[in-house]
Amino acid sequence: MIKEYTENNLKFIKVSYDFLTVTFCNLGAAVYSIKFNNKEMLLTPKDLEDYSLSNMYHGKTVGRTANRIKGNIIKIDGKSYELEENEFRNTLHGGASGLSTKIFKYKIKETTTATKVSFSYLSKDGDSGFPGKLKTTIVYSVHKLKPELKIDFKAKCDQPTLCDLTNHAYFNLGETSVKPLSLKILSSKYLLTTTDELLPLSYKDVFEELDFRKFRRIKKGIKSPLIKLGKANGYDHYLKFDKISKKPQITLKSKDVQLKISTDFEGVQIYTDNYEDDIEYIGTHEELKRGIAIEPMDDYLNRKILKPNEKYTRYIKYKFISKHQK
Repeated sequence: MIKEYTENNLKFIKVSYDFLTVTFCNLGAAVYSIKFNNKEMLLTPKDLEDYSLSNMYHGKTVGRTANRIKGNIIKIDGKSYELEENEFRNTLHGGASGLSTKIFKYKIKETTTATKVSFSYLSKDGDSGFPGKLKTTIVYSVHKLKPELKIDFKAKCDQPTLCDLTNHAYFNLGETSVKPLSLKILSSKYLLTTTDELLPLSYKDVFEELDFRKFRRIKKGIKSPLIKLGKANGYDHYLKFDKISKKPQITLKSKDVQLKISTDFEGVQIYTDNYEDDIEYIGTHEELKRGIAIEPMDDYLNRKILKPNEKYTRYIKYKFISKHQK
């Protein structure tokens, strides 16, 4: 079943099949809601104005570049470009007017196995200070027979530029905080950052609180002084996968639900909603760390240049499993 509707001048597309209902929004080419077995899996603001104006990127596509860029200057082929500052003197998730703030065009396509909602946006030369026109296409595929959602990220440019897209959904798997959740990530290296601005320095071996190679309760590490060091105030760390694989690299689980995530990105940023806000959320969320953003993305210590005629392609695949499933 597919339903399109408009609220607060935003377009929503609701795709519903057995076990899984996903609602998308044209603001930031976003996944607004995921319901598995009629239970909300995401941290979602109740009020659409909060959803529109919040700088927490709920379920939105972030870019042109995910994560932090030191200062507001980048150099490509010897030329300097001044970017938007939106976190101290730095650029976070593409700047204050990045892709998460844009209204995307969309179209819906049916296949035998999935409903595809394709969002597109043409970022002009100089948007947020980045060079070149960048055409982005975000394709969501909701499987008709399985509780699976896939995101395909596609982009191309007309001159050398930076491009590293991701989705910024906060997962809680129906819980009211991250405390009951356990996380597994196939990574033995994390990116050490500065304590004051969380800017990348170098890769190090994971220490105990960042070793998710076996399931680890998030609450066991979230209060550690090493995790809350400086500005972080909780998990806000990038882990690089030991290898790229089609098998799930990330698994998040609660007492009732398991979420397996497959991707061809090089690693993942985890962020545990570490700061207070006045937003009221669906369900009861009375404390900090109400959800965890799981953001697959490429190595942002060594960013790659996207060149004209190159195709940028990445994907994230989410598979929901109930504890009652065999």
